[in-house]
Amino acid sequence: VVHCRRVRFSSNCQPASLPACLPATHCHSAMAGRTAAVLAQMHHQLLQARRLCRILPVATTAAVVDVVPRRSMACFYDYRYFRHFANKKIPTNNRDMLLPVCTTEADLISMASDLSLSLRMRLARRIVAIHHLPYIVGINPHIQKIHDMYVDTFFKLMKFDKITNTATEEAFSRLIAPALNETAPAMRYMALAVREIGKHFQRESLTEFIDQFLVSRITRRLLAEHYLAERVRFLNGERSKSDDGADVGFVCDAEAVLRKVYHQAHEICLRTYGIAPKLKIMYNDSTTFSYIAGHLEYMLLELLKNSLRATTEHFLTHNRELDPITANETIPDIQVSIFCGEHGITIKIHDDGGGIPAHILPNVMFYSFTTVNKDDAVAESGGKSVTFTDYLNGNATMAGEGFGLPMVRVYARYFRGDLSLQNIQRSTEAFLTLRNFTGKASEVSDSNYY
Repeated sequence: VVHCRRVRFSSNCQPASLPACLPATHCHSAMAGRTAAVLAQMHHQLLQARRLCRILPVATTAAVVDVVPRRSMACFYDYRYFRHFANKKIPTNNRDMLLPVCTTEADLISMASDLSLSLRMRLARRIVAIHHLPYIVGINPHIQKIHDMYVDTFFKLMKFDKITNTATEEAFSRLIAPALNETAPAMRYMALAVREIGKHFQRESLTEFIDQFLVSRITRRLLAEHYLAERVRFLNGERSKSDDGADVGFVCDAEAVLRKVYHQAHEICLRTYGIAPKLKIMYNDSTTFSYIAGHLEYMLLELLKNSLRATTEHFLTHNRELDPITANETIPDIQVSIFCGEHGITIKIHDDGGGIPAHILPNVMFYSFTTVNKDDAVAESGGKSVTFTDYLNGNATMAGEGFGLPMVRVYARYFRGDLSLQNIQRSTEAFLTLRNFTGKASEVSDSNYY
């Protein structure tokens, strides 16, 4: 037990609450400055005690050595083991990030070994990032669920520290898919946590933390899914794709994806408002380019939902007397223009929803910022946040999460694209610029760090 200025630590390393029995004199104005200084010093000492890991039960150290996951607060404070992996340099595949590499069993075993190490390092970096959060943020129950989830997955991967034969590689392949599913709810917990910790975190710092969290999550899933797909291709004896990027399996038709996600957004809008704008697509050349269809679906769905909502609410505000049938016929269309070039594609989404107010525009890229009443959003979503899978399955709400636009920008920038918004005469135009992706690591932003 550590006793320092009446801040007590219990044997399981959970700091107790600050004492409520301060003398009444502390409330006097003459003591206000001194009290603030004492509290600041107490907080600093609390953080130092936590980070120095001076109080570690023997059972936790044994758990690290035996590679057995333990869900305890002691594990939260003992991050030296994770820091060891987090500080390592992530190996870069010698034939780029997602290009096929399996032509022999030795290639498959090497790919599995590299993936195991890469996943552990990326998980360790996210675990250490959670340890470095301010204390009031780190003890949030949703953040700790994410921490426990990542720690459990990390220790499961530690069982495959060395993959040297076919039997070990096969066992590793059976672990990957369940491991991805186990960490899938992390985004839901993060959204719930942001609602509670936002006031304790500077917006810029929070945005940076979640951006890194998402980039790491995207990279882990891409690498794991590519390994599983390449393994199936190799075991089925299928021909390996070419190395020049011309045939790597990332062919995507932007128009087809746009019509597919518009149907989902249209159904959500009808369910919410009873009417929905139509979609008008304009393009000159082919709309096919190299990209991952699942990422494009998510980005377009979020942007279309925003445009449909803004247009519908603005229209209903100025046309309250119209019946639903007439309203459906007269509501302005959502206009989408697709410009396909040599190096990628630009998709412009135009809506007549009144534009984004000038005082709101600088905030739309911050997580958890929303113009929807949060109580209404929680009621509409049934009290839980919506996952990425919910979006693609059409189970998303119309708005209210505050994660839509920031996540679209992260997904766009991941492959060195971007998202920008512009107000034009009571209208809003969203420009989604995407570059062709052929599987090369150089086309991925910061993939080696997160």
